[in-house]
Amino acid sequence: MAAYAILRIVLPPSTYALIDLLSLFVVIFDVIYLWFGIPRLIVYIIYAAFMLPALYFFPEKYHILLIFLFTIIIVLNPLAGFEHMMIKNLKDKYTKVLDYVPRGRYKTYYQYKDEMKSHYHLPQFQKFYTKRSYRMLSTISILILFFSLIFLLLTSSSDIVIGEGWNSRSFITLYLAILFTIALIILYKKGFVSTSRVFKIGIFPLGIVILSVLSYNIVVKILLVIGLSLGFIAVIISETIRYHLRVVYSSYHYYDPQEDEHVWANALYEQFAKSEGIREMKLIEFKMPEELFHKQFKTLLVFTNFYKTIITAYTIKRGTVNLYIEYYKEKTIDRVKKRIEKIYNVEITSEAIVTEKEYEEKFLQNHEYIIAKTIKLSNLLIELDIEAPVIVSVFMRFNNVEAAQPLAKQYKTQLLENETDYCLVESSITVENLDYLIETNLRNLLLEMLINGGTFERVMVYY
Repeated sequence: MAAYAILRIVLPPSTYALIDLLSLFVVIFDVIYLWFGIPRLIVYIIYAAFMLPALYFFPEKYHILLIFLFTIIIVLNPLAGFEHMMIKNLKDKYTKVLDYVPRGRYKTYYQYKDEMKSHYHLPQFQKFYTKRSYRMLSTISILILFFSLIFLLLTSSSDIVIGEGWNSRSFITLYLAILFTIALIILYKKGFVSTSRVFKIGIFPLGIVILSVLSYNIVVKILLVIGLSLGFIAVIISETIRYHLRVVYSSYHYYDPQEDEHVWANALYEQFAKSEGIREMKLIEFKMPEELFHKQFKTLLVFTNFYKTIITAYTIKRGTVNLYIEYYKEKTIDRVKKRIEKIYNVEITSEAIVTEKEYEEKFLQNHEYIIAKTIKLSNLLIELDIEAPVIVSVFMRFNNVEAAQPLAKQYKTQLLENETDYCLVESSITVENLDYLIETNLRNLLLEMLINGGTFERVMVYY
């Protein structure tokens, strides 16, 4: 930014168009580098090496033709093979530059929140893979947005050259290009509903700018700008509220016969159960019928998410609800407890600290949990219209290889690790994707593991 200002001061006005054009492409190249890495940057620099001189030196009457020509070239991307070759030969740090990883006290919460948002948009991905019409519509929309984005960027570049610098039209086309860029990313990652929100928010600043530069009655202009500004604020507030309401709780639901209770364990939390960091978990108990608890559960979920806490599981046993909540500050769990009492109009009867080991033994190592997880993953394949038999792979730890030998005689088993004090094995079963068959075969495998002194590590489902 400082270099741009210095060049505008030092160099003569005749060079302003070139300075502005180069500054625009420097910003574009920075964005490409951060999002796509060096391979895509090199490819686009090659395209720019042809585009910039053409736009700068060719007469104005040829610009629209050049814009269409270069837009088609970039969309078709004839250098895609060269880009893929560089991706294969370069290290990840050169191809994945913007790879943000949350840090600090709330690291686990933000990682979980990203996973929850991805799960919220899962129906969009399912439609993409199961509905051909939706897939075609998405692909065509992405191509149209990408074509429009490139066209707008080149049009903005042309306006800079013609106008010998920035003007209102070049700013408007650049803003539209930025809006289309955001819409393109959102459409690719989250689908049409989220993309419509981008346009709903983004159209207001554009309208305000256009009204500001138009020349007509000043009173009418001020009233319209104020009206649009108020509408913009209202939309921002509305979308912010809706953003906080977009929460989901995907659970592994099962009945635990040993504890005589129904369990809803958070499926999205499992991968973060052993994350490092400053965090605590509390068990909060209160009296509440199951039906009434579930009726207000979404409201509770919204507030726990707002307070940066995670409901990791809950159980219900004869009218008593046990909530397992991970938190990162003592004052936030106090707020959650007050919110629970307010939402359900109850008093908390007891609370206790839950260690990571206690949580793992009660849920992650529980055979009912493992079976419920496997069945849910298998059902996901059915939702994707995959009707093939499933392969259930169970990873287990034994004290030595000899202890795993009886298991290897009954199931397809391979040795993954063999250390002095333990060994890690993977046993697989192939079964039709039917709940009762999966449960029966998996329960037998887990029983055999227990008999031979094994410890469950994880389960995976393939097809």
